[in-house]
Amino acid sequence: MTTDDKPSATHDDAPASRPPELAQLKFPCRWFGSLMVAGGTPGTEQAARQVFADLGLLDSAVTPGHHSRTGRYETWKLNAMVPNLETLETLFRRLEALPGVRMLL
Repeated sequence: MTTDDKPSATHDDAPASRPPELAQLKFPCRWFGSLMVAGGTPGTEQAARQVFADLGLLDSAVTPGHHSRTGRYETWKLNAMVPNLETLETLFRRLEALPGVRMLL
């Protein structure tokens, strides 16, 4: 068998690479998370709200969480009603790409 004879990857291969926990979720579901951001990063709340709006997640919230004593980081509590796995994965990617984000939990 040559490399040309190998079957090509299909869209059906993508779910196998997902963590098993995601495959067990039932949608729609309420997602809760925390966004850890470098302290003093401007516009985090508005940017997170814009991500939710862009994805059509109108039943969502962004609220201040904790901040470190030294001001090196702050957290934002997030939640949204998510209709499907694809939207959830897009939400993760978009939130993780926001300026100053150190971690999405």
